[in-house]
Amino acid sequence: MKRLPPLLVVLVVLGRTAPLNAQTPLDTVLSRIRPGQTIRVSTRDQGRVEYRFGSRDLAVTSIDSLWVRGRSTATGAIVGGLTLGAVSWAIVSGACSPGADCSGVEVPAAAAVGLVGGALLGALIGSTMPRWKLRYARKGPAVGLQWNPQRPAALTLTYRF
Repeated sequence: MKRLPPLLVVLVVLGRTAPLNAQTPLDTVLSRIRPGQTIRVSTRDQGRVEYRFGSRDLAVTSIDSLWVRGRSTATGAIVGGLTLGAVSWAIVSGACSPGADCSGVEVPAAAAVGLVGGALLGALIGSTMPRWKLRYARKGPAVGLQWNPQRPAALTLTYRF
């Protein structure tokens, strides 16, 4: 059996596509929002408005985009864990010289402790940072040209709004 190169595996795992939340229908998005949750709505007539969901009436037909406020907890945990884990690994592996009596457990243990501690610290810091997530975006106007090979002289212009 042929093995995949490690770099290819890493690219496939890290390069996977993110879910396209903004393509979800508006009624589905509105049903998932909790009452009292902070949202930001962009409408044609009022522009951008920020308020708590359910606190006032909203003309659904005029919504161009809808954003939901969240936190950066997961991003903070990832950044903090990787950073503190790498720093802990570098410090302990630098302190444990080849002539020293190192059993080989110190470096992975220090990296693991740094990883967990950094993840906790990063999650704590990230939870204080607001983050807006796009949940709905109305499809804007589109212009398209279409060529018909059966009728080479015909070119069709379409406009959708």
